[in-house]
Amino acid sequence: MAITKELLENVLSLPDSDRSYLVSKLLESLDDGGVSTEWDVEIAQRVSTIDDGSARLISHDEVMASASRAIGS
Repeated sequence: MAITKELLENVLSLPDSDRSYLVSKLLESLDDGGVSTEWDVEIAQRVSTIDDGSARLISHDEVMASASRAIGS
């Protein structure tokens, strides 16, 4: 456990891009094959629209306000 804690502290000190890379590799290592090719394509398309700026991103506050209005709270 001490090694894991030390490793975590070291990883958290890395730049965002390196941490992101490690997260993706760790998630891949846990993959049980449950994600279909269709989902891989959908995810890639969504990431692409975010990267190129064509996606309309909605903040958490906006989503919560809209949900509250929709349910009449």
